[in-house]
Amino acid sequence: MLSPSRKDAGVWIHKDAWFHLAHMDAGVSLGYALKQAGNGMCAFVLEGDVTIAGQALHRRNGFGL
Repeated sequence: MLSPSRKDAGVWIHKDAWFHLAHMDAGVSLGYALKQAGNGMCAFVLEGDVTIAGQALHRRNGFGL
């Protein structure tokens, strides 16, 4: 994980941003809570197909909220 806090596990960055990587099997559902009020989120699909907020995404698609 990358994080703007030195206290988090992983690598510290100088931005108000968090980066996460997930490997998910078919049929798995994952929730995500924003870490800071006012921030949005972006997702990038490396392989496979996912649905985020009702939007179907495929290999190499990105999506921002």
